[in-house]
Amino acid sequence: MPKGRTVWVARARPKVDRIACPWLIRRFVDPFAVFLFVQPSEVEAVGERFGAARFDVENVFWSHRGERCTFDTMVEELDLATPPLLRLATLVRDADTVLTYVAQQAVETYGWLVPGEMLDGLGLAETTPGPLIMVTQFVGFLAAFRVPGAMNPYVAGTVGGLLTTWVTFVPCFLWIFLGAPSSNGCAAIALVGSASGDHRRSRRRNPEPCRLARPAHAVPTGGPGLGRTVLARRAAT
Repeated sequence: MPKGRTVWVARARPKVDRIACPWLIRRFVDPFAVFLFVQPSEVEAVGERFGAARFDVENVFWSHRGERCTFDTMVEELDLATPPLLRLATLVRDADTVLTYVAQQAVETYGWLVPGEMLDGLGLAETTPGPLIMVTQFVGFLAAFRVPGAMNPYVAGTVGGLLTTWVTFVPCFLWIFLGAPSSNGCAAIALVGSASGDHRRSRRRNPEPCRLARPAHAVPTGGPGLGRTVLARRAAT
C-alpha cells in the first residue's frame, strides 16, 4: 500500500453504515484512505496482513455501541460532531437499525412472524444490495397472509407485499426527484461544505498530522513495516 494512506477493512456487501463510514473518512480525515471489503471470516486475517483498521464488525473499536452505529462512533471519536454531521448520523443510524425495529414489531408486538421466519427474511436481505425493501416486502407478505381478513390468504399476502414495497419505494423516489435538486440550498449542506473547506485549508497550511483528541485509539495506516500511524484528523488551526 502507498505510504501514508490509512487502510480499513470490513465485511463485504456493504449496506448503509459501511457506505457512510468510508465517505466520512475520505471527506474529513484521509482523502486517500483505502477500504477493503472481504468475507466476514477473512476480516481479521486481512486486517493483520495489511495493518488495516477493522470497522463495523463485532468486538472492535470502530463498531456499534449500544443503539448507535459505527458512523456515530467515528463522528464522536474523530471529533467531527458538528450539527450537520450529527443530523446525518441520525439518518444513517435510523436507516441502519430500522430492520431491528421491524423485527421487534413483527415478531414480539404483533406476532405476524416467528423468530425463525424473521431470521430467514434477514438472511434473504443479506443476499441483495437493498435489504430494507426485501425485508419489508417479506414481512408484509407474511403479515397479510397470516391476517387476511375476508380475503384469500395468498391474495392478501400478495397485496401486503406490494403495499409495503410501494410505501417504502415512493418516499425514497420523491426525495430523490423532488427534494434532491434543491438540497444544495439547505443550511446543513452549506455547513458541511464549509467544514470541508476549512479542513482542506488547514491541511494546506500545515500538511503534517496533529494529535487526535484520543491518541490511544490511533488509526494504523499503510501495512506492516511502514511504521506510521495517523494520530490526527485535521491540522491545528
